[in-house]
Amino acid sequence: MQSVEELEQDIESLTREITSLCQKRDELKAQKFEKECSELSNHPVVKEFESVFTKFPKLYEVLARENQIVDSNDNDTSDEPSTVDSSFVKRRKLEFSDGSVQNKMFDKSIADLLGDTSSSTSPGKRRSKLQNFKGLESQVSIENAYRLFGITFFPLVDPSDINFQRNDINRKMLGIRLEVFNEGLRQFEKPHYILLKQNLKLNSWSLFKHTIPAFIDLESIFQKIDNGIITTYDQVYLFAKQVYIQLLCVSQRVQIIEELQDIRLISNLEIDLQIAAVSFDIQGMKRVRLFLQDDQVISCDTFDDDELKMLLLGPVKELKLKLGRLLAS
Repeated sequence: MQSVEELEQDIESLTREITSLCQKRDELKAQKFEKECSELSNHPVVKEFESVFTKFPKLYEVLARENQIVDSNDNDTSDEPSTVDSSFVKRRKLEFSDGSVQNKMFDKSIADLLGDTSSSTSPGKRRSKLQNFKGLESQVSIENAYRLFGITFFPLVDPSDINFQRNDINRKMLGIRLEVFNEGLRQFEKPHYILLKQNLKLNSWSLFKHTIPAFIDLESIFQKIDNGIITTYDQVYLFAKQVYIQLLCVSQRVQIIEELQDIRLISNLEIDLQIAAVSFDIQGMKRVRLFLQDDQVISCDTFDDDELKMLLLGPVKELKLKLGRLLAS
């Protein structure tokens, strides 16, 4: 049996080991937190806001003043993140009253991130404040969870709409972020953005700017939503959903065609920008040109090979099976 002294030594050794493991755990947590904060600070939308604040310091004063109102009405000083309302991302509003701006688009639990009203505060200092905010990690996770659904909204301000005499904003703006997940690459593709601006006369939204590919008729989709008279956030979401579906269909067509080349059923693949015409070689000899519409191959040019032409017509998703059987035979 071990003596008392030996037991005490074992206990001390275990205690030191546990302490060392706890320190390593805390270090890993700190590294993870710093990494996520760095990713947030390097996000193109965040950088764009910082460049606007640097160029228009008055804008930062206007937006910061509203947070004084939020702070004065919020007596909860707990470091724990508050319960996030379901409208955290999807329901964001800008309301004006008494000559001051009240930004309702941010959840209360992160409102104090903009609490520093000093117009001389540099972007670097504001970024440092973000990194020191204990509840930020939770809020970043929540935002990322919303973004997994592919359609999110964010607030923004056009500097030309700022009224410095009244210290308010003439027109509301709303940003739409569309992100399609590429199953082949197992990551999200480059996001697309649509900016809407309020029409003062009709109190409705209108298209301002966007990064949607030209082959998607954005204006036509917009006009199909209640004849282009979009006044509610439900209508905005319906419009965004229709655009997202078209982006998703284009992405899926590209993924299907590129997979054929990855598994070597075809070679020398050429795809046009609209993903409407696709050319490739079969068995390194037969050159084929397909014309696509939605999820169908509607026409096929096989250079006088009518049997192959009839084989390839039909759903795009069946090309893998058809070409596999063709090469196997």
